[in-house]
Amino acid sequence: MKKILLIDDREDNLITTEAVLKTYLPNCVVLKALSGQEGINIAKNEQPDTILLDIIMPQMDGYEVCKRLKEDELTKCIPVIMITAIKTDSDNRVRGLNIGADVFLSKPIDPVELTAHINVMLRIKGAEDKLRAEKYVLGKMVNEKTKELLIANEKLKQYISRHKVAEDALRESEENLTSIFNNMVDVYYKLDKNGKILAVSPSALKLYKCDNINEIVGKQASDFVYDPKENELLIEELKKNGCVKNYQIRHKQKDGNRIFVETNTTALFDDSGNFTGVVGVFRDITERMKGEGELRKLSTAVKQSPSVIAITDLKGNLEYVNPKFSELTGYSFEEAIGQNTRILKSGKQPNELYKELWKTISSGNEWRGELHNKKKNGEFFWEAASISPIFDEQGRKTNYIKVAEDITHRKRAEQIQKVLYNISNAVITTDNLEKLIGRIQQELGTIIDTTNFYIALYDRKTDTLSLPYYSDEKDKFTSVPAGKTLTKYVIETKKPLLANIELKKRFVDEGLLEYVGSLSKIWLGAPLKIEGQVTGVLAVQSYTDENAYDGSDMEMLEFVSDQVSISIDRKKAEQDLIATFKRAEESDRLKTVFLQNISHEIRTPMSGILGFIDLLSEPELSGEKQKEYVDVIKISSDRMLSTVNDLIDISIIESGQAKVFNAETNINQQTENLFACFKQKAANKGIKFLIKNTLPEPEANIVTDSDKFYSILSYLVKNAIKFTNEGYVEFGYNLKSDRGVAELEFFVKDTGVGIPKDRQQAIFDRFVQADLNLARRFEGAGLGLSISKAYVEMLGGKIWVESEEGAGSQFYFTIPYKYKPKEITTDKNEIFRTEPPHQARELKILIAEDEETADKHLTIILKNLSREILHTVTGTGAVELCRKNPDIDLILMDIKLQEMNGHEAVRQIRKFNKEVVIIAETAYALSGDRKKALDAGCDDYIAKPIMRGVLLTKIKELMENKR
Repeated sequence: MKKILLIDDREDNLITTEAVLKTYLPNCVVLKALSGQEGINIAKNEQPDTILLDIIMPQMDGYEVCKRLKEDELTKCIPVIMITAIKTDSDNRVRGLNIGADVFLSKPIDPVELTAHINVMLRIKGAEDKLRAEKYVLGKMVNEKTKELLIANEKLKQYISRHKVAEDALRESEENLTSIFNNMVDVYYKLDKNGKILAVSPSALKLYKCDNINEIVGKQASDFVYDPKENELLIEELKKNGCVKNYQIRHKQKDGNRIFVETNTTALFDDSGNFTGVVGVFRDITERMKGEGELRKLSTAVKQSPSVIAITDLKGNLEYVNPKFSELTGYSFEEAIGQNTRILKSGKQPNELYKELWKTISSGNEWRGELHNKKKNGEFFWEAASISPIFDEQGRKTNYIKVAEDITHRKRAEQIQKVLYNISNAVITTDNLEKLIGRIQQELGTIIDTTNFYIALYDRKTDTLSLPYYSDEKDKFTSVPAGKTLTKYVIETKKPLLANIELKKRFVDEGLLEYVGSLSKIWLGAPLKIEGQVTGVLAVQSYTDENAYDGSDMEMLEFVSDQVSISIDRKKAEQDLIATFKRAEESDRLKTVFLQNISHEIRTPMSGILGFIDLLSEPELSGEKQKEYVDVIKISSDRMLSTVNDLIDISIIESGQAKVFNAETNINQQTENLFACFKQKAANKGIKFLIKNTLPEPEANIVTDSDKFYSILSYLVKNAIKFTNEGYVEFGYNLKSDRGVAELEFFVKDTGVGIPKDRQQAIFDRFVQADLNLARRFEGAGLGLSISKAYVEMLGGKIWVESEEGAGSQFYFTIPYKYKPKEITTDKNEIFRTEPPHQARELKILIAEDEETADKHLTIILKNLSREILHTVTGTGAVELCRKNPDIDLILMDIKLQEMNGHEAVRQIRKFNKEVVIIAETAYALSGDRKKALDAGCDDYIAKPIMRGVLLTKIKELMENKR
């Protein structure tokens, strides 16, 4: 039963490995040692057939243990398999093999692979043990035979030298011959003509496992032949030739076991020439035949071995190579024999390596390492080799033998893994995408020719290839149409492509390719994929060598391209993240400045309001001063309300809640109202204020969102007046139909401060003003242009500016011209005046308002109109008061009420009172609030802060309509 010794300092590893061996090698005996010294002692005592040795151990590591085992006569022939979990680079592997390890494996180890390696070691160990045993037995037999012959010869010489009488000589000779006969290893035999055994030497008893000579003598010789036909052939050969020499035949022992014998036999004839029998000797060659069989197996194994085997003389001249050698190097047996191993030298390894190799084997030791050699055709290859001396029986070196394994693919895989690691690491170490791709070119250059190298990224929308990196001997591109290029072909097929000149010509003939740039002799490209989608192509090409790349390079490039894709994607994401972070920092900075400006825009008018309210409380204040103070409070209130409205508008836009409510609008009336509104402001600054309406009244009636349109034009006109100190401000519009669709192009021109070129796009962004320092000299939150841009785009148009710093600005925006014929009617804006309308009768009014100040304000405004005013702070209270007072004429309903909101309260009231006039009031002032109020059942809607004139006008119109 085979014995396997496990040496490892970890008990769990020993148990795990033992379990694997018991599973896959159930007939083996497993010995275990927890230290190197314990393992050496067990190896000496137990003589295991194979040793599995861990490298990383305390006190004595695996390398030292292996060294001591190979230096000890008792253990040097035991195969050693070294196992490690550390990185298996070439140096570690060479070190392990140099000190005598037979196999070097890395964890985790596949059980099947481990079992295969152990079986190989067991077979090699068994064969070597058997050969050594046979050598020992044969040597002993030869020595004994030689000794016997020398003794006989010496006796004969003594007899002759002493001149004994013939009788004494004959007697002594007979005695000697009898002694030899009785003690000879070979079997003497004599047969009669019928094959009956007449006599045999005593050695036959041992050969046939008989106890008595009579069990043989008198028997037929054929009784002891394994196959009678073989005996017949022997007799025929004897009759024909008179004798046979070294004739091999199979005999059988008493128990039926088969044995092989080799005989030298002579036929006996009488004087008449008649065959009378045979006489001869034969010897047992069973063990020799087994040995020869093993040798034949070994010879066959060498010939059929997947490893390269070569035998040289002491000068390195080849004397034998197996077929694998010829397959790998390209040299046939005949070409190789007689050549020096220098024919394989590639020149890619230092001379020191070869010096160390020869020094090692010349001193009688085994050299293990990796050789970078060259084939007959000039290709390079790698092999892991073991070179050791061969000794004769006298211990003299006669030859060297090399056993090697082709590791070219493994070395290439290691190179690829190293390249992939370096590319992955380059994502961290490089500053930008261009440097990363440059590093990719450099790393791939260690495997293939990357002299002409590029990476193309594909834009599907434009069918364009952008080339962030293009390193080429002849061309230079930054972007090209994808069109019918080899790069586009790889993108569409999602497969790598190796294209020589012939393939390119075929592609051109088939309409698949149109040449772009210089024509290379060979082109190789692989797709770059992210989550299965092709994003671009990695490509190399050669203008001089049509054999620069082959199929293995294409497979390698396809494999590497996955990591390249990931690395490029990560670097792009990293750069995008950095850019986003910078934008976020800039956004935070702008928001901070914006908030400071908003704070200024709220606190400044608030200071004016509070300050002058405080001044109004002074005694003995004249009427003129009171009016002056009230005007200041009014101006400050309007300014603060404008800021609040801007904030509300931008909040609605930012939240995505802004909606478009199209209605019939007369743009001439809108512009004229705007002109009337800002005319006085322009006059106060001493600048000309001009308006230009180009459509006649019927054609000026369109469908659009009038509120948003008015806000856009109002913002632009207000800004133009604010930033113009002299000259003029002009606004108006023109009908444009040269762009395929009819649209109105509005303009606002001024001769103000102008806008720097580098800020003309930024002024439309959130939280950005054209010049923050300049803006400090003018009131305003700086949101008008952002709001205007959003509204213009919602209406289906666009906005832009043309300006020169110090020379004024021209703002333009467009909206679709949706003509709606309608008779000209009086502009209802005329009724928005501050004078109270005449009221014919007193009203009973309900004020549903939860804010005390707002309730008091409404009470004062409505005091002269009412005969009775009822109050409630909840929606539920409003419903109950209406039930109890069916004669209520007017309800002012706040939308945000406690218990029940205003909308629901109105819906409840309308269930039992359809006639009462209800006006909704809210501080939200959001787009769509008016529609919500009307849908709930209100007659009209008014936004806070409530202006006295606007409210009274609405009441008048509603009450008159009720009549």
